[in-house]
Amino acid sequence: MKRAIAGMIMLTAVIALCAAARAEQGVEPPWPTLFDYDASQPLLADLKLMYEMPQYKQYHVSFYSANGQRVTALYYEPLKARKPFPAIVCVHGAAGSKEDIKIAYDFFATRGFAVLAIDAALHGERAVEHINALRADWYTLRHIYAQTVLDLRRAVDWLETRPDVDPSRIGYFGVSMGTIIGSTFCGVDKRIAAAALIIGGADFHLFLRHSQLPGIVIMRNFVTEAELDAVADSLAPVDPQYFVGRIAPRPAMFMNGRQDYAISPEAGARLQDLAGEPKETYWYDGGHLPPFDQVMLRTANFFKKHLKKSGEKPAAPQTAPAAPAPEIRVSIKRDFTDPAHRIVDISASTAKPLPAGASLALFFPLLPQRNLPLYDDGTHGDAKAADGVWSFRFILGPHPQELEIVGGEKMYEAAIRALDANGAVLSEAGAGIITREPAASKQ
Repeated sequence: MKRAIAGMIMLTAVIALCAAARAEQGVEPPWPTLFDYDASQPLLADLKLMYEMPQYKQYHVSFYSANGQRVTALYYEPLKARKPFPAIVCVHGAAGSKEDIKIAYDFFATRGFAVLAIDAALHGERAVEHINALRADWYTLRHIYAQTVLDLRRAVDWLETRPDVDPSRIGYFGVSMGTIIGSTFCGVDKRIAAAALIIGGADFHLFLRHSQLPGIVIMRNFVTEAELDAVADSLAPVDPQYFVGRIAPRPAMFMNGRQDYAISPEAGARLQDLAGEPKETYWYDGGHLPPFDQVMLRTANFFKKHLKKSGEKPAAPQTAPAAPAPEIRVSIKRDFTDPAHRIVDISASTAKPLPAGASLALFFPLLPQRNLPLYDDGTHGDAKAADGVWSFRFILGPHPQELEIVGGEKMYEAAIRALDANGAVLSEAGAGIITREPAASKQ
């Protein structure tokens, strides 16, 4: 450990010869051409269908980026939305992969957004043996961030080749490291129309002084403040504090935790303060893991508002057919043996087969009007495809205290709806509060 820290200090001492002054909003970013690239270079993209769901198709994508890097990604094509679609580019957290937040991609795709989620440099399919992205030295970390910004620019290039995507309505969604990288990317690339930046921060001086990540805490015990500043200065070219203010006047949304041990509230506040208007800022009473319901609903509403097609009129209200309303039966199984990973399996069926094109969906009355799909295709916790039993598996974390602010356990009050092929409600059955023993179904 001491040898590794000594090596980092030697490396950062050399890099710090090019250290930038501390940032204030409006200061020119260091190395302003770092993220330039040749857009005329061929993408040589490869697109392979992975599977098809009722609401979207999921593809595996790869394409060439700058510096000879080949980027791997997931692409979600919505099936029940008007073309051309708005699109959302996504990046995961440190040491993760594009697979980490697939539930978010599903959430966006079922609401009519195309989604392109990439592996960051040296992550996921792009990982390199003997390089641990979570324990990388600062030079490698700077490379990861800078290369991924270039990869994201090429990701937008790829989306612009898709005839079913509206290039004027591309948003960005990042979580943790994805927000740190995304703040820089969205400041550099003006093609991003709106950015949702979740649990990120700015100013590596603040990050290194306040983060409670074990590696950072240990390092603070081995180096002087000047050496700590040298490390932060070496990361200046990819520090969001120089770029987040350049997102404006495009809208941005931020969400941070008041007890975030990883990023720290100080760094989170710095990111929010440096952003220009228009912006939406939210704080929750929790750590580095935000409450999923707040993140998804706020983010989906944010993108719906800011990526809406100019002059687009709301769809005409759907009228339920005169066919008899399906009688819905609901079953819920819970496994809470691990409080940190509470598993809830929801299943529903109907007394008679559903009409052609109809499906079942989960609905939370206390949340904005959204129908979350149940599945009868052998995925998402469904035991057997096409058996008439529609299912969805939720994996919940510990019960967050901040839920009490927005309705408490009643936020999980649920119902099952039968929907026709156009999304009109045919019938509904109450499922009770899904995190405890359900109430009797309402027929």
